[in-house]
Formats: sequence, structure tokens, C-alpha cells
Amino acid sequence: STQLGIDSITHFAGFRNDIGDCMQAFDIGVQPSIDCEASSFSVMEQMATGKPIVASNHGGTKEIVRDGQDGYIVPQGTVEPLTAALRTLIADAPLRQRMGASARQRVSDEFTLDLLAQRTADAYRRALALHAKRTGDLRDNDQLRLVSRTQSGRSSIATTLPSLGEVRESRWRK
Repeated sequence: STQLGIDSITHFAGFRNDIGDCMQAFDIGVQPSIDCEASSFSVMEQMATGKPIVASNHGGTKEIVRDGQDGYIVPQGTVEPLTAALRTLIADAPLRQRMGASARQRVSDEFTLDLLAQRTADAYRRALALHAKRTGDLRDNDQLRLVSRTQSGRSSIATTLPSLGEVRESRWRK
């Protein structure tokens, strides 16, 4: 931060294991990514704490944050739209609260661990069905199980594909 000349206004905290507590100090979640963001868990975590989001339209973030409802999506790599969105939210506390509440509701409706596990299992089922349709090689004992709750109460997904390896091997032998 010293080399950038911003050491008087920034602090790079390094690794934190109390990020949930830290997020409570924020008023706005900002994610101006320009590279490597397929699906941002940090954006979902910020939304879950009721923060409105200002994020670039890079990667999967634009599919998580509804522009104008949960926050603002700005073109990646631009400064002026990012600044304008932040100024709007800084100046309007009721808007921040509405967008933050909408963001929290979106995460609880669309991005719970149970839903993500179910959607992953559904994707595997569709892939297996497509494979079976194309090859006819899947056997009756092929299965995909979703374990929605473990004994500890945490969501988890378990897959059992006993003959997929056999299918793969049989295709190579042909």
C-alpha cells in the first residue's frame, strides 16, 4: 500500500478466519473483478449478511446479483460506473437497506447449501441420462444419491456411480 500511496487509507489484513464478523462492519459489498470469477462465493456471503453489492459484469457474478435489485452490476474494468454506483448507495441509506434485504432474500431463496447440492445432483443425473441415451452402456446399478443432511446437520452431497468406470473402460476396449 505504501508503493501505491494509499497506506494512510487502507489496511491489508491478510488471512482472516473471522470474515463474517468483519463483513458486519461493511455497508456495501464491492467486487470489481476483471479476471477469474466463475461464481463468487464471497459475493454470496456478502449478500447473506444483507449487504447491497456493486460488482463487475465479469464471470458468474452478473448471474448472482440482480442489477438494480440486489445492487448494481457495472462493466468490468471501468472506474466511472463503479464510482457512480458506490456514490448512489453511499448517499441513500434506505436504498442500501432495500437492496441489502433483497440480496439476503435472494441468497436464502436461491443459494442455500441444500439447493446447491440438489442442483449439482440434478446436473449429474442429466449427464448420466445423456450418457445412457448416447451409449446405452449404463447399467441398472448406476445411481446417484443425494444426502441432504449428514448426522452433524450440515448439507453434503454424496455420489455413487459404481459402474461408470466400467462404462469408460468398455468404451475404450471397443
